Amino acid sequence: MRKFRLVLGLMALSVLLLGMGGQGGSPAGSIPQTDEDIQARVTDRAGVMTEVGRFSMDGNLFFEGTRGNAKLTVSFHNLTAVDFTEVQGEDVATTLRMKSGSSLPLNLRKRAIFYGNTGFGSYQIRAYDVMRIEFP
Repeated sequence: MRKFRLVLGLMALSVLLLGMGGQGGSPAGSIPQTDEDIQARVTDRAGVMTEVGRFSMDGNLFFEGTRGNAKLTVSFHNLTAVDFTEVQGEDVATTLRMKSGSSLPLNLRKRAIFYGNTGFGSYQIRAYDVMRIEFP
């Protein structure tokens, strides 16, 4: 009886473990598919500049962050560049450089992920590792 329970327990455990194989989201190396091919130049905090296509923030074609107590979204189409400064708790402070010539401070989630395609592979970087993003 004891062996039967052990075998039954192992079978149940194996079914649970095998069922977890699909947990994890996108396959490694894939980037979110977007409606537009946004081009960007990303410079990380190590000073390495990478040109990417199919650029997105968490799969979106806009920056989403907070300004004071409000949430704000700004389309990539309205920007020339974004400068990232200090990390503050769960946020990273940025300054959005608008095509109109004005600038706008915006706090982004430091764990937000920027995606792109480099031509030699997929690109992913967390917001807290970025120094500057330019939209040519």
